[in-house]
Amino acid sequence: MTERNDRRRKQTVMHEYGWYKMALRYLIMSAATALIGAVYECFSHEVYSYYMIYAFAFPLVLGAIPSLLLLKRARSCRIPHICSQMWQLGILTMTVGSLLQGVLEIYGTTNRLIILYLIVGSVLMLGSVTLRRFCRE
Repeated sequence: MTERNDRRRKQTVMHEYGWYKMALRYLIMSAATALIGAVYECFSHEVYSYYMIYAFAFPLVLGAIPSLLLLKRARSCRIPHICSQMWQLGILTMTVGSLLQGVLEIYGTTNRLIILYLIVGSVLMLGSVTLRRFCRE
């Protein structure tokens, strides 16, 4: 019985560490995105894009904050790997789409297909949540 409790406690510690590591990745991704946006806008001849300025918000709000909240519930919350991967791809797709839209706005052009990044990212994240409801690891 004690061996089983020790194993469960060890899995919980590893799971908590996983959430901490994921939150740290998202914070680094947010900082890198903010740095890329700042450097790009520094050389944009005073032409600014809100998509470029706020591109860091996708990994911060949709990635780091939920990971930190799940860190507190690490014992009761287990998310299947495929759901986690789909969520991460959704965040990455939205971030890349926002950066690309910012580049195009600073350049002075538009592209109507950029909206697909937001749509595909949203579908991936919605699919992740939906799959989580039906999937148990």
